[in-house]
Amino acid sequence: MNCTPEEREVRVEDYLWAETDDACALCGCRERRALTIHHIDGDDQNNVYDNRIILCHNCHQRHHGKHGDVTAEQIRDRKRRLIMRTLTQYGVNAIRIAGRRGHVVGAPFLLDHLVQLGFLRRETELQVFSDEGKEAVEVDCQYVITDDGRRLLSEWL
Repeated sequence: MNCTPEEREVRVEDYLWAETDDACALCGCRERRALTIHHIDGDDQNNVYDNRIILCHNCHQRHHGKHGDVTAEQIRDRKRRLIMRTLTQYGVNAIRIAGRRGHVVGAPFLLDHLVQLGFLRRETELQVFSDEGKEAVEVDCQYVITDDGRRLLSEWL
């Protein structure tokens, strides 16, 4: 289940909106026309998941405006919590284990979102057979950590 950059980009956008439930990550504003994607590092060409967050125009202006009452630290703190929620505890643990070992084994339904986000790459399927040995009763996969996964681990986790 390796995704092309174009497929991953569509999914990343979906994750950004879903993690805030279509609202501003800071104030909760739900007016869709008022929402925008803020690049945390200021580089609008850096479109990785963990560099973007949904903000309303008001909070975005409060960050970039002359008063600067929404700090970069506040935005990063909120994004860190959103990352933890979006990746799930299973996902965070898997990235940490893969960071130490280079790989992790897990159930696709728990970890494939990390493939879609580009943090893990699925390597092999491991099938567990029933006692009779006739049919697979469980399928786990081995995942390896990607460069983006290592970057996420060092910057956010």
